[in-house]
Amino acid sequence: MANPNTLVSGYSTLLCKDLAVDAARFPKNSVYCHSLSMDAIWRCGCAYVKPPDNFLGKARQCSFCADGSTPPNPDLVLWKVNGERDESYLEFTCGKGDWQARIVNAGEYVACAALQATEGAACGCPNPPKPSCDPECP
Repeated sequence: MANPNTLVSGYSTLLCKDLAVDAARFPKNSVYCHSLSMDAIWRCGCAYVKPPDNFLGKARQCSFCADGSTPPNPDLVLWKVNGERDESYLEFTCGKGDWQARIVNAGEYVACAALQATEGAACGCPNPPKPSCDPECP
């Protein structure tokens, strides 16, 4: 764990190093346990693991890669944000995108397809959908 003393999002006192103790109180496939896994990867600098198929209890969820595969390079940093928060939170990697996509309902096609066409494509996911519009950047 790269950031053991970072506060976990949404808690005033729970540190990353305490996640394992907190997680021991919940069933393995519970919504709460899945959200702790996401916090561990997102905030605490833990290594990427593929999200479970039933992440946060959603039967129909978006996948980061259109074919449902894992991003080829989950540690690739897509963008960074400068600010006052810790670096782990401000680096957006392909692996974090894979977890983030699971929050989007697959029925929300526009949002799901947008993630796949932009960030999924940048991460090397195979056969991403075409963007609905393709602005030209300098």
